[in-house]
Amino acid sequence: AQIPEFAQLGPLFHSSARVALTDEVTEYTVHAIKHIFTNHVVIQLDCKNTLNDQLLENVFVELEDPDGEWSVDHTIPIDILPYNEVKPTYVLMEFPESGSVTGSFGATLKFNVKDVDPATGEPESDDTYEDCYVLEELELSVGDLVAPVIKQNFMV
Repeated sequence: AQIPEFAQLGPLFHSSARVALTDEVTEYTVHAIKHIFTNHVVIQLDCKNTLNDQLLENVFVELEDPDGEWSVDHTIPIDILPYNEVKPTYVLMEFPESGSVTGSFGATLKFNVKDVDPATGEPESDDTYEDCYVLEELELSVGDLVAPVIKQNFMV
């Protein structure tokens, strides 16, 4: 774990494939990668701002478990997300005491918007306003918890 907040999680067991939580042609794009540790899941959410007239600040994804089993322990937001840049935000969750390893989470991208001049990328003022963008549900499945095994020789 190269992120200090996650150093105590121990060795990484498995990382899932990248999953889109938005269409590619929306105002903001978000892709999720699920990193599995012994007792925790770290969700890496790669966010991209596709609007050239906005600078996003304090960007994070809020995850909600409708069943109430999972809870977020820690979130690392993106301080500043300029136009056309991809940066990650992270969500840390501990596996529930119930023993559940799967879940379906409502996901909402939350951020502050600062209007910028599209030609220069410079803020038009210091004013910001809160906004949000509803994402596709994030699924945590048994397949995310299984590391693939590459069998070189099927005769063995």
